[in-house]
Amino acid sequence: MTANRPERAAMDSSGAPEVPALAVRWLAERCGLAGAPAPHLASAMLTHDVRAVAHIAWWSRHADPESNFERANRDLADGPDAVRVAALIDRGYDGLLYLQDGAIVGHLFFQHHGDEMHAFAAWTDERFRHKRFKHNKLLATAVIDFIGYACAVPGVVRVRLGAADNAVGENLLARVQPAAAQLGWRVREGCWLDF
Repeated sequence: MTANRPERAAMDSSGAPEVPALAVRWLAERCGLAGAPAPHLASAMLTHDVRAVAHIAWWSRHADPESNFERANRDLADGPDAVRVAALIDRGYDGLLYLQDGAIVGHLFFQHHGDEMHAFAAWTDERFRHKRFKHNKLLATAVIDFIGYACAVPGVVRVRLGAADNAVGENLLARVQPAAAQLGWRVREGCWLDF
């Protein structure tokens, strides 16, 4: 199924991505995670990188059939990639894209809900996958980068990791808990983190 998924991101003449990386790694580093590629805000890449648009469009068309995302976007007309992705951005969706050697090697998608942001989908290239999620440092780093990004977005007061209670979100929030306590943040049931 991933054979048709676009994998290369636009590069400038020096080989660097055309859109600069986000400066959100501070929280992941504070939580003991390092070494993952730097994240790029998906919406910032859309005008510079047709492959980012294709990546997002592909994943939006291949969502889990019974996911909240699929249910919420069934009415979205399937048209050209750029139109589809623009419609998703208009609905508050965005994401963090991870690039290595010009390839998109991971993503974490989220949606703005008023003063909240909800992370709902993450993926990593097979090179970063392990038998157990807790050993997938790119995925763990992406979730924590999302928290680092969300806490700096004006007006956002909380995030949610996944839907309701889930082991992945709970494990990652446990990893963030010591830093959260030092920052005056509060972890709540249901995979919520209040800033």
